[in-house]
Amino acid sequence: MKRQWLVWVGAVIALSSCGESGARSCEEDVDCPLGEHCALGICDLECREDVDCLDLPGAACDERGRCRGCLSDADCDDGVFCNGVEECAGASAGAIGTCNPGTPPCVGACDEVTRTCDDTSCPDLDMDGFADIRCGGDDCDDDDPDAYPGNTEVCDSEGHDEDCDPDTFGADDDEDGYQSDECCNGDRCGTDCDDDLAGRNPGAVDGCGGGDEDCDGSLDEEPDSIFYRDQDSDNYGVTTDTIAACSLPSGYAAASGDCSDDPFAASNANEINPGATEICDEIDNNCSGVVDDIPSGACACTVPDMERDCGLVDPTRDGVGICRLGLQTCSDGAWTTCVDSVPPTTEDSQPCNSIDEDCDGMVDEGVVTRCYVDTDSDGYAPAGAGSIDSCSCPSGYTARAPVGLDVDCRPMDPNASPARGEQEFTCNGVDNDCDGRVDETAGGPPTNAATWYRDVDGDGHGTDSGSASDRVRACSRPAGYASSDDDCVDTTGDVSHLVYPGATTFHKYGHCDGVSSTSSASCMLGSFDYNCDGSQEQQEECDQTSSGGVALCSPGGRRPWEGELDGFVLCGTMVEYVDCGGCSSFSCRCNPANERLGCR
Repeated sequence: MKRQWLVWVGAVIALSSCGESGARSCEEDVDCPLGEHCALGICDLECREDVDCLDLPGAACDERGRCRGCLSDADCDDGVFCNGVEECAGASAGAIGTCNPGTPPCVGACDEVTRTCDDTSCPDLDMDGFADIRCGGDDCDDDDPDAYPGNTEVCDSEGHDEDCDPDTFGADDDEDGYQSDECCNGDRCGTDCDDDLAGRNPGAVDGCGGGDEDCDGSLDEEPDSIFYRDQDSDNYGVTTDTIAACSLPSGYAAASGDCSDDPFAASNANEINPGATEICDEIDNNCSGVVDDIPSGACACTVPDMERDCGLVDPTRDGVGICRLGLQTCSDGAWTTCVDSVPPTTEDSQPCNSIDEDCDGMVDEGVVTRCYVDTDSDGYAPAGAGSIDSCSCPSGYTARAPVGLDVDCRPMDPNASPARGEQEFTCNGVDNDCDGRVDETAGGPPTNAATWYRDVDGDGHGTDSGSASDRVRACSRPAGYASSDDDCVDTTGDVSHLVYPGATTFHKYGHCDGVSSTSSASCMLGSFDYNCDGSQEQQEECDQTSSGGVALCSPGGRRPWEGELDGFVLCGTMVEYVDCGGCSSFSCRCNPANERLGCR
């Protein structure tokens, strides 16, 4: 590791016990008369042990009797690439630091000449069958044989990642879809606070019961008991004023149905509720909806010839349609039979007679049909179509209401309506079945649909291996498909998307021609036919260049000169090649040649 002599920049340095005070500038050791050493333009201190370097905090006395240390990382750099970048530790405005060794930059082989890493040799240090992820493998911890993809994730609180998947935590014992919060992976853990109880997890409803069903640390946030507002404190509340709670709140009741709950509106409101006894006082004491509904004869009147309305359950219907209230008279302490009342009947007792027989304010609604304008007479009306009420729909009308899926989207086209169902008949750009989609193929392709071929690498050219999934018929191109099946390579990964008929770009590294792993040297240096014309645009890689500038290639190799192609070169470009076609061994010499990269 390269060491540089210390300089206390911008300050006068007091010499140690074995030197004299005062810093002197120098260009070489002879300029330092006290036997010191010239370092960074200053006469450096001499010493016998570390204590002689106290005037330079952090410096140490080396085997040559010099106080040594560092002020920055540059003071520690030894210029060697493969052993990493050295660091100056502990340096500050008041102290000199010490140099620490660097971390080697390469997991695989390291080339000191080119100052690069050869990551094609990816190790499996823990011998678990998976290469280190730092050099192209997928082993997240190549020092741990129990950590690799596909291993079973074990529930543990230490966060050990057995399967190299940070989103797994271990077993789900209660099978509720949530892992236990005692199972961790790295600094993340599961969220199930009780993995023995399927009903307790972050997705559960935290109802009444005193437990933390949703694992958020709070109890009973979603109460499931309903209570009713009870203003008169008779233990019956009104049905329309409710509150959800786990216990009975003040001013509420567990029972509903109170028809008189306001003590300010009625002084006897607390005596009127569903639990009260009905008495003869012309009040609906038990909130049944009927006044004095007690056994016949038990409720006598006390005022002779007194009259009251009768005959209708709902007195407000008096005078609506055929309905009329009757009359009762108090005679001899009892109410007479109700006379002259006309109750409602069913609406269709006399069809289409323009009479409101059920006293609801509407005429013949049970028998008259609402008919909607159907311009093209296909049985469907457009949205917002006009309507008439009739006992039967005339021509140009339909009884089918234009709502939901029964809306005619093309009211002037008898061949387009929801009656066609889910299947379009032809690719015509028209929504024939009024489902909001044009030329869809839910029930099979239209008769004039085009054929499309699977395009795995997305380069606009597909392939057809004979499988049914390799081709589809549709009116327009589906995602992942192309109109042609002329692609010679159509796979995922490496450079398949750069390979298609008519390609005019020459790339430095070839497709993996017959090699399964991109980390293989033979894969990176292989030949490939980029434009699907039957010839290979890239051939054997030249291994190295001699000091005389002459390339040494594999026998028969032909490859652009090293460094010529850093990424890609368009066709028609003049590039420099080396040709080892006449070589029979690795040691033969191959001369460069110029050649223009061909275009199809």
